[in-house]
Amino acid sequence: MAKVGDWVGDLGHLMLADTALSELLIDMLRMLDYGHLSSMPKPPDSGLTTKQAAKQVLKFQEKYPHLLPDRASEWLLEVLTAADERNELTHAVALNRCNRCGTATLFQHPRTGKYIDRSDEAVQALTGRLLDLREAGDEIAVQIAKLVNKHIILGAMLLADDTGETIVPETVHPHIVNHTCGDCTGDGRATASVVLQVGGVEVKPTGLTKTLLENRGTGEGESA
Repeated sequence: MAKVGDWVGDLGHLMLADTALSELLIDMLRMLDYGHLSSMPKPPDSGLTTKQAAKQVLKFQEKYPHLLPDRASEWLLEVLTAADERNELTHAVALNRCNRCGTATLFQHPRTGKYIDRSDEAVQALTGRLLDLREAGDEIAVQIAKLVNKHIILGAMLLADDTGETIVPETVHPHIVNHTCGDCTGDGRATASVVLQVGGVEVKPTGLTKTLLENRGTGEGESA
């Protein structure tokens, strides 16, 4: 998060924070599309807004709840609320803009008629919320990857048993990139760390997968 006094343009920081959040949501959609196993995965629309992407993740959760952690619901609702506030703030119209210097203190949303606080403090507070949501979302993305991969591997186990061949399924991982500016590194050189997954998972046929799933469904084989 930007330090106090280090804002190069409040609305600019707000847009960057919003973009980072939308990119995270689109990455979640990419991973989730691998998990339903009903069709070939396809990349999500990279032009989705934060609100549009969050709504699509919610649809996935409604249809495939086992692919998202429980805490995702509350987080997604917070994202939608913050996205609405971001839209109101950025689209607010100045009602008393000075003809000479361009300053204004009174803003109103053109569609709702709601008066909007567009002060530096309000913009910075919303930017901070978006950055916090992005940070919390990184952890949820990691959990989504684990749940999706678990489902992918289960499907590979069933396929391996059906075909009698070893399967190497394509697993997913979040595209988390952490940037650090030159000022914060202390040596003037900016850095970027990327989370990568190395290697694949080999799933060999056992002939037991269907039986284990059937036993799990009936409660057999569970310890007391």
